Amino acid sequence: MSIDQQSAGATVWCCGFPCTGRFPLEQQEILTLKRRQSRATWLGILYTIIAPVSFIIFFALLLSFGNNAYSEKYFTYGIFISLAIIGALFCLGNDVQKRAKLTKADINAGHYLRFSGVETAHIFHTQTQQHLFGRYMKKNVQLDILPASGRIYRINGELIEKWHVVPRTEVAETPEIAGIAANWLDIVQNTDDIHLEAGKRELNKAEKSELTRYARSRWKPMVWVTCITLPWASIILYLCITTRSLPDGSNLMPFLLLESVAIASLYILIKGLVLAKKINDAIRNGYVLILRETPTEKQLTEYRKKNNHDDEPTSVTVEVIPNCDIIWTVDGKVAEWRM
Repeated sequence: MSIDQQSAGATVWCCGFPCTGRFPLEQQEILTLKRRQSRATWLGILYTIIAPVSFIIFFALLLSFGNNAYSEKYFTYGIFISLAIIGALFCLGNDVQKRAKLTKADINAGHYLRFSGVETAHIFHTQTQQHLFGRYMKKNVQLDILPASGRIYRINGELIEKWHVVPRTEVAETPEIAGIAANWLDIVQNTDDIHLEAGKRELNKAEKSELTRYARSRWKPMVWVTCITLPWASIILYLCITTRSLPDGSNLMPFLLLESVAIASLYILIKGLVLAKKINDAIRNGYVLILRETPTEKQLTEYRKKNNHDDEPTSVTVEVIPNCDIIWTVDGKVAEWRM
């Protein structure tokens, strides 16, 4: 999804921050991006040229050893090593060329998007994010993102030279009806230990669209892995059963690895499909559960005995997708996992 595209009733989020504006690139910034694009283009061409040349040179060196025991022993290993090198160089060249094309698309867009908010630890999904945002803990952050590539352009005005692409997601805004519905809850449990109220409200179109995307993301990434590994693993396992023997020697470890990957990918795929079905059922039902737990007088008294400060617990209102145990909102704000 391009982060320039935004559905009605939804906001694009990045690294836990909502999109707060779109700003044009200045002429000097465009020139800087053009230099980056040019450098990436030539570097990609260089990698693409070096790859076959290095293979030819390496292959010629192997042939130069002549027909002896030494060359025959290491010839096959040399071929595999050279193929690995050429493959790595082609991948690097393709990646750099892709970056060049994305940079050109950013230049053509002519603007960047700003995501703003107060930094908290929940966005640290990767070491890269921790490195970039760790020093801004509990501070206001302005994160500028280039729209086509999703590359971090600036953080609080500081230009980021390295290529860091961060995930973006379209999050449905909490509708006004949610606040109204939260005021019309029924008491379902009221004892000395718990005071619980419950209700429900309808999901709007933007929320259903977000849930549909989330349900698809639970299984779609594993389809290709399963389709590739499962047939091979099944065929090899069938041959092992019919011949009543397992691969021996150096073939045993690849066999076990293939079977393990196939079983793991199938398990993750099935688990994702089951969750997706529950989410789709919730979408068809079209409502979200509202739960509010309020501390009882007994709980407050016990808390005051253990704590000497005034930061007493208060009531918490959460919205939950039924049958999935997925927290949707907390006190009217979107749940952190959705950001």
